[in-house]
Amino acid sequence: MAHFETKSDSEISFWLDSYDDLFSDFDPRSYPIRGISDDFLIEARKAIRDKEVEKIKVHFLIPILKRNKSNDNTIKKRLYDHFKKHYHLLLQEHKKVRRRGIILTLAGTLLMVSAGFVAAYENENTLYSVLLVLIEPGGWFLTWSGLDTLVFPHEAKTEELNFYRKMSRSDISFNCY
Repeated sequence: MAHFETKSDSEISFWLDSYDDLFSDFDPRSYPIRGISDDFLIEARKAIRDKEVEKIKVHFLIPILKRNKSNDNTIKKRLYDHFKKHYHLLLQEHKKVRRRGIILTLAGTLLMVSAGFVAAYENENTLYSVLLVLIEPGGWFLTWSGLDTLVFPHEAKTEELNFYRKMSRSDISFNCY
């Protein structure tokens, strides 16, 4: 399988020897439930990586003697199902990470405010001094960890989310060569 760019910035094409190029060699199941090939996904990521447009046209070129229009529709549905499933899974994970960042930031801020109140009442009391030593660094750590999670999302996960979003919204077609 090879991919090549077309004239339009929103189009990519994949040259297939057969429909099986899109699926895992180790999965003998039928097209509607068969696992998608890692090789295909790697090639698709490479092809999509620099595309700035949201709507991508994906053309699969298949030999005329191996083309079957009923397979086209089945495979198209399988690909969309795969891309949508993974997009939604990654989106849920992304939301969970953001929620965790917000909680860490709020917890750290609360600890720092608490440290401020403890510092105001310290007055040579050893218990307050120990408490301040414990909660002040914890507050800073939680706040910065939470902000780090919110401000600097994991780049690889963001790229993967963008890939699945674009592929789940793509226009897939099969053509002969």
